[in-house]
Amino acid sequence: MWHPIRSQQHERTRAWPGRRHDPSPFSNSRAAAFTALKLAGGAYLITMGVRRLRSKSPSLTFDHALPPESLVALYRQGFVVNLLNPKSALFFLSVLPQFVDRHRNSTVRQVLVFGTIFAAIGMCSDSTWGLVAGTIGERMRRNQRAQRSLDRTSGAILIGLGGLA
Repeated sequence: MWHPIRSQQHERTRAWPGRRHDPSPFSNSRAAAFTALKLAGGAYLITMGVRRLRSKSPSLTFDHALPPESLVALYRQGFVVNLLNPKSALFFLSVLPQFVDRHRNSTVRQVLVFGTIFAAIGMCSDSTWGLVAGTIGERMRRNQRAQRSLDRTSGAILIGLGGLA
């Protein structure tokens, strides 16, 4: 009975006489290095999870306040991040052209209008997430029980993810 894997292994041994089944001598060492790195990452996650569970002090305390940044600096930073974000470029190159009608007005104008609408929706969405996260974070910073629950939950998640590695 023909079996694709056995057939490929047979072809490798015929094509590479005197060698193992795999023509690449480095594949075993790469696999071992990847496994070692994966296990080290898993051990690190488990260590961080145990530290989070054992920690006596809450994780949301800050020793010092961050210096306030100007709105112009924050806007410039957000603009650069969005400009260099590959998801935005992929969206504009793959999804947006489907909605442009070549038989109607200028295609450049249509793309600019659609891009402006996309940017406005993104700004509203990101602003909403920022306000919600800031409000929840401020409330959690004041509540010791919520901080302890967050520490326990994040510690358990880290240990679980480390165990999956």
